[in-house]
Amino acid sequence: MEKINSLKEFPLMYEEYPMDVMGFRYRRMVVDKYLVFYVVLEDTIEIHRIINSKMDLIKVIK
Repeated sequence: MEKINSLKEFPLMYEEYPMDVMGFRYRRMVVDKYLVFYVVLEDTIEIHRIINSKMDLIKVIK
């Protein structure tokens, strides 16, 4: 939770995921064995997915 809460102050510090998914430009944050995919919308951060890093990303995100 601490790492996710850091998004409040530094929402752009994590890399952009290299593809559009459903019209969004996701950013990806690694938290232990999970990947957190989120978007930054003006003054809002929306977390769209939290998945285990062992999962097949292409199948899960599309």
